[in-house]
Amino acid sequence: MMNPGVSAALTASTAATAAAAEQQRLQQQEEEEMTSYSSQDLEDDWEFKILRSSYGAFGDSDQMAEILEEESQAGWVLVEKFDHQRIRLKRRAGEQRNDATIDFDPYRTTFDERMPASTKTVLFGLLFFFLILIAAGIGAAILKGL
Repeated sequence: MMNPGVSAALTASTAATAAAAEQQRLQQQEEEEMTSYSSQDLEDDWEFKILRSSYGAFGDSDQMAEILEEESQAGWVLVEKFDHQRIRLKRRAGEQRNDATIDFDPYRTTFDERMPASTKTVLFGLLFFFLILIAAGIGAAILKGL
């Protein structure tokens, strides 16, 4: 029989995983609906990409400016900001010739290089919480065995 604390933690983890998958599905659907391209965009040989940050980097105006400056080295320009986690960029296909001179992947679709301190605090707090749950489960199992 599984310890109730461990069982609850597993149930919560499964629910969180399902919720994250559903959120990702909804975001992809939203992106498909919002990212219509005009015939002019397609005829003018533009490339498009969506850059994502799981830490909400695009909510901080200073960090967003840094990211856009870096992306501009590869010719990317901002088309729209979906939210604090997603932006859409475009560049002319001819900009590829400069790709070898930059020090990052011009086709990257994620940006999570600088995790905010608040996110680190939450992650460490969750880790600590789960370690306590595990220790409590092990302690309860040991006491039950005595």
